[in-house]
Amino acid sequence: MRSTHAKLAALGASAVVAALVAAAVAFNLFIGWKVESDAVGDIAYALGMDDEGGSTGRSPNYMLLDSAYAIDPREQRWTGEEEARLAAWFAANPEEYVIRHVTLGDWSCYAALVPESAFIDYSDEAFPDVAEAYATGHYVVYLDMASEQSLVATVNTAFVAIGVVGAVVAGAAGYFAGRRIEVAQESQKRFYENMSHDLKTPLAAIRGYAEGASSGVVDAAEATRAIVRETDRMTSTINEILGMARLEAGAVTPAKEPVEVADFVQDCLMPLEGAVRARGIEVRLELARGEVMADPGLFDHALSNVLTNAIRHADALVRIRYDGARLEVWNDGAVPDESELSLLFDRFHAGDGGSTGIGLAIAKEIATLHKWSVQASCVDDGLQIAFVF
Repeated sequence: MRSTHAKLAALGASAVVAALVAAAVAFNLFIGWKVESDAVGDIAYALGMDDEGGSTGRSPNYMLLDSAYAIDPREQRWTGEEEARLAAWFAANPEEYVIRHVTLGDWSCYAALVPESAFIDYSDEAFPDVAEAYATGHYVVYLDMASEQSLVATVNTAFVAIGVVGAVVAGAAGYFAGRRIEVAQESQKRFYENMSHDLKTPLAAIRGYAEGASSGVVDAAEATRAIVRETDRMTSTINEILGMARLEAGAVTPAKEPVEVADFVQDCLMPLEGAVRARGIEVRLELARGEVMADPGLFDHALSNVLTNAIRHADALVRIRYDGARLEVWNDGAVPDESELSLLFDRFHAGDGGSTGIGLAIAKEIATLHKWSVQASCVDDGLQIAFVF
């Protein structure tokens, strides 16, 4: 089975080629009909065969042939190879008053054969003197199609060139789009595999403690505490997934109100004091006074996720700074490389050790919902995540 990027590259290229082939066919059909219609109309108008149809303004050429359908000596001073071939063609096809498309090698024209007498004014007093000399030949009335042929050839060449370039560009776009889809699919696969592991682990622990308590191997009180802990862990994971789904589905509407940022940050830190003490981390605050319009519940969720991430990965220090326009959370932990940095807010990204925490992705969705932005950058040999209000 062909890969997604190969399929999309082939689909993009074939779609462009098909569209241009359809356009070229339509153009050639239309221009062919238009050229023929105009040429026939111009010749018919010049011969008086269609007085009502009108003319495009082009004047046909006239070439006099003698009674044997050879070019009359009086015309030979300006006729060339094409006219000679046209005279020979009419010698073989002498039907009169029929406008035809004549193709002779790489040259073509629309032409009609009419008797020379059709152009003699019989009311002219000089007619009896010239009738015998000039009334036995034929005129070929024709319009040269060289310019139209050149136009069609140029446009068709342009179609080919555009088709080649378009196919290459569309194929390349399809290829890279397919690669992005494949990367996203692989990320989703890893995410769900890791998420499955994250759910199975507490379930296995719950089952183990329950079986241990029932058989008397594990103290009932200890088993109960462990079961509650693992249940909370699994509930948190499930709530994160459901919260992300609700945000992406547009099912959450923020109820904004003025929020004092300095006080709000300290309120968000209070539930995390245990984790801070347990890891021996210093939290340094540099908070100016100022308000933002935010949904307190959603803002708490987003900021708590960012703070939790900073505390989890810090070595010794977490710095939180607010200057009235940006709220920055920095930690001195390991600095991700550029490729890792660009994926921090990807909901399907698996972090260090296969962690599937989607807290930063939720923080970004909440910021977007508030029309804020969230930025991740490497600053002072640490990772900084900033809300820009």
